[in-house]
Amino acid sequence: MKKILVIFLLYPVIFFGQDKSFELGLLFGGSINSFNGESEYSKKTLQPVGGILMQYNFNDRFSLKSKLLYHIKGAKRSLIYTDITGNIIGKFDDHYDLHYLTFPLLAQMNFGKNKWSFFCNSGAYFGFLLHEENVVDFEPLFPAITNTTDDFNSLDFGLILGSGVSFQMRERVKIFLELSFDHSLDNVSKKSPVALTQAITGSIGMAYNFPIKKKTFNG
Repeated sequence: MKKILVIFLLYPVIFFGQDKSFELGLLFGGSINSFNGESEYSKKTLQPVGGILMQYNFNDRFSLKSKLLYHIKGAKRSLIYTDITGNIIGKFDDHYDLHYLTFPLLAQMNFGKNKWSFFCNSGAYFGFLLHEENVVDFEPLFPAITNTTDDFNSLDFGLILGSGVSFQMRERVKIFLELSFDHSLDNVSKKSPVALTQAITGSIGMAYNFPIKKKTFNG
């Protein structure tokens, strides 16, 4: 019983006493975006995503990760024009592009001891709407773009789940691949119907590791 108590009391010292480090990196990729809810914009859009990565490693197993991303979310619908006899005279795609500055905050578990490492993470994100565009792609005309930012809430927040793999290229440099899924918890549209953003994002990036030196105390 005494041994168990000693281990329990020393666990925080052992856990947080291991080598710590801070990582800073860049990433880019793409995301498959859609609305979940009652919106008639039920089709997916493919958009780019990119930004910076910040990660604090408490040890080899546990990390806190954050990102600052430029992420374009949204969805689209396809419509067909017909004449009075039912003949198709035109068709177009109508889609919303919501340009967000997104800030995820994640808890991450890491696995692997050699150059290859696997990780999984989960947490929450906050997205700040920069602007929104309603794009109508008429055939064969040029697309018509309308700014409808006022129709959407300025803040989007939700949950995010991800996993990936990294490869240690050099002592302090690694490359990584990551796949994540996020889903908003609140309606982003000020008008009916309800629209909840969701996205599947794939990214590739590179990070540099900055070791954090342990403090020594001289009595």
